[in-house]
Amino acid sequence: MAIATHDRVSGRTAASPRGSRPGRRGSVGPTVAVAQAFLVLWAVVSILPLVWAVVSAFKSDPEIVADARSLPGALRWENFARAWATASIGTYFGNTVVVVGGGVALTLLLSAMGAYIFARFEFRLKNALYYFFIAGMTFPVFMALVPLFFVVQNLGLGKSLPFSMFFLVAFFRTLPE
Repeated sequence: MAIATHDRVSGRTAASPRGSRPGRRGSVGPTVAVAQAFLVLWAVVSILPLVWAVVSAFKSDPEIVADARSLPGALRWENFARAWATASIGTYFGNTVVVVGGGVALTLLLSAMGAYIFARFEFRLKNALYYFFIAGMTFPVFMALVPLFFVVQNLGLGKSLPFSMFFLVAFFRTLPE
């Protein structure tokens, strides 16, 4: 299938193959190639510690002490049972499920209620309050770890509240009244 293209200089219209663009050879530019190389490097650097942790989980204690970078001699599945029984990982896992599950449920409940109000009702200072919540997304989490810990401890709130309220307001505005 051909696409009609107009030549500005001659004023003529010519047919060109579908999908072809004048001046483009189909090759990737140097900027895109550098970006892709950087992303591949970033993926390797991000995934490598996870792979190393999984491989190390199958090693015996002497193998880890002898050479942490070597592959395990045999897959030792009993390491997982030993860690679950002696290191109280079951308790830690249960605590994590309770804390994360409660935090997600509370965040969704509060942000959904607030986002619905911001999306559907008109009231004084609506925009000021909305932007106050949205400003919470601009504050870097790592700069607020200690104060955030005390806020979470005292109020049961977290950093995810402004983010979810921002997206839920947009969602509620699209719902038919």
